[in-house]
Amino acid sequence: MHTSRRLGRMLLMLVAVGALGAVSASSAMATVHWSDTAHGAKVSGTLTVSAAGQTTKTCTASSSQESLISSNFAIVATSGSEFTHLSFTCTGGGTFNAEWNMVAESTTAVRVNRPNQYQTAPWGVGTTYFQGAAPVGDFVNGSGSTPSTLTFGGSSDYIGNYGTPLVYISGTLNVTTSTGGLLTLLP
Repeated sequence: MHTSRRLGRMLLMLVAVGALGAVSASSAMATVHWSDTAHGAKVSGTLTVSAAGQTTKTCTASSSQESLISSNFAIVATSGSEFTHLSFTCTGGGTFNAEWNMVAESTTAVRVNRPNQYQTAPWGVGTTYFQGAAPVGDFVNGSGSTPSTLTFGGSSDYIGNYGTPLVYISGTLNVTTSTGGLLTLLP
């Protein structure tokens, strides 16, 4: 995409993040905030992706990431995707994409906000799922050189549907600043 369009889209995303921060400021969760909003956020690690009737996939987050971050909201996306999704490469082939908008609900809970759109599913070339759910992961602050973690798992951690079956995610991801530093949630 042309550079000016990309910059325009980034500016719109920054305005949206700012608006979300302003809306959140009036709510009870306004006191929850990321410890570092200067460097953005990054996730690493693997998730298990499953749906009834499909082979369970172990999928690793792309290491090439961009991020926008405000007080309690962070968008993490694969570089070049123009903040449309974070890609996970899956064992045995396939790609899993998800809109990775992390909204801090408390110092121990982060919701992956839903975009209500189709994303790439890991079960074959051209397969998609509808990301219409917003699972809440358990967030644990790290300290020193130990990164913070975001863990999904259980029957409530579905992210959307693949035809009729629900698509579930489970596993633990490390959450750091975009430069690899400590990123925590503070009251």
